[in-house]
Amino acid sequence: MSEIVFDAEKHTYRRDGVFLDSVTRVIKAVWPVKPDYSAADPVVLENARLRGIETETLFYAYLRGEMTEYPEGTREDACELCDKLINWWESRPECFHGDVETQVIVGDAEIAGTLDLLIGGFVWDLKCTSGIEPTYLIQVAAYSELGGFGIGGIIQINKGLKAPKFISPTTVQQKSDLDDWLAIRKVWSAAKRRAPKGIENA
Repeated sequence: MSEIVFDAEKHTYRRDGVFLDSVTRVIKAVWPVKPDYSAADPVVLENARLRGIETETLFYAYLRGEMTEYPEGTREDACELCDKLINWWESRPECFHGDVETQVIVGDAEIAGTLDLLIGGFVWDLKCTSGIEPTYLIQVAAYSELGGFGIGGIIQINKGLKAPKFISPTTVQQKSDLDDWLAIRKVWSAAKRRAPKGIENA
């Protein structure tokens, strides 16, 4: 198959001119339990989202050797979180040694996605959040299945953590995560086959 083309502005994936569904979209559409942010201030949520994006962007640039100091105008809270990630990375444990790639696009003829970190052939998702949703490990399993990589887990960082927290599923949990992803994918494929017009708004 040809290479997958990602449009960052529209956040869409295409292969040979055909649009591919994203991992995030598939999981969000099929998973019945939606995150409840009703009690949260929308301004606070948006601020946290932007902080997370900037933190991840800085850390990926550091890992690629493209950043030796923070650019002028970088928000202070993003620098603080990135400092924690860099300090961890420079003294990382043996299990995190090996080649590292960032923002790796994976996919097949139907679904695609962008995994955060591929370390030594294992998928790790970086979450700059205070909570971990049940679907996050399913997302890791999805990238693993689409790319043929091993399942690593989640690296969580936030203001309240002094250093990154690692959520690495056991072998049994990995199988469960992968089974759940394959079940979600099967439901999505069935819905797309039976109601192709309805799936456009999912």
